Amino acid sequence: MRSRWLSVFVALAFVACGLAANVAYSQTTGEIAGTVTDNNNSPLPGAAVEARSTALQGTRSSVTDAAGRFRFAALPPGLYTVTASLSGFTKVERTNIRVTLGGVASVPVMMAVSGVKEEIVVTGEAPVIDMSRTTIGVTGSSEQISRLPLARNFVSIMSTAPGTGTDNSGGITVYGATGLENQYIIDGVNTTGIKIGDQGKLLNNEFVQEVEVKTGGYEAEYGRALGGIVNVVTKSGGNEFHGDIFGYYDNHSMDSKDQHTADRAATNLNQFYLPDRYDYGAGIGGFALKDRIWFYGAENRVGVD
Repeated sequence: MRSRWLSVFVALAFVACGLAANVAYSQTTGEIAGTVTDNNNSPLPGAAVEARSTALQGTRSSVTDAAGRFRFAALPPGLYTVTASLSGFTKVERTNIRVTLGGVASVPVMMAVSGVKEEIVVTGEAPVIDMSRTTIGVTGSSEQISRLPLARNFVSIMSTAPGTGTDNSGGITVYGATGLENQYIIDGVNTTGIKIGDQGKLLNNEFVQEVEVKTGGYEAEYGRALGGIVNVVTKSGGNEFHGDIFGYYDNHSMDSKDQHTADRAATNLNQFYLPDRYDYGAGIGGFALKDRIWFYGAENRVGVD
């Protein structure tokens, strides 16, 4: 009987560890933090602060503490607007604040004593450098990825991070680790290949909202990796309907001419041939109930002739 209970206890311990690991991998959000001060740089406690975004269901509200500080945790990546108000002071609005995956956007707010003008709107992005992080790496939004000459694979953005290279198998290395020692996480789920530690799950760039690449200094929850961490968040719905259609096609006529035809023949190697390849799809997102139920669906077809 004792051995049976011991077996049950061990099984539950493994389940608990697995659940804890799944929670640890669920870093799919960012944060906004800042202080509210007056013209003399003195903190203003009790100020009402609100954050809103098209990436957020509803709004988030907070009140500054005795040191004038506020924080909004677990925010989906995207552009935010932060509004601060306090009786006797002008209302201040900060726009175009970008929250990145796993990052903390610092938003200082300065309020003036109420006068003729009742509201101040400050337009400008928050500082790019996150002083609260020690992680080495890069973060790319869907807009940035679409403008870069990258392969149609979310992992390709790793090549823009310092300390990366390519090994013989085509995998991306990080500071000397092989391409099979990285870790890949999609929407909080570890999708790293079980057999050999490869990418495991393919995902094209059209379905990606943001990618975070950690090449060093990453947190303890990203254990069991000797290389880099690729953390991905896919697109979601919103309070407005949106969608896109994409298509790609290439064949041998679009490829550069093979300058080594004679060398291949002399060494009995097969001639290189690029087949007709097509890649097309569509995605659509929206809401079933505003600020409550969102949806996003997509389809991608890839074929070779």
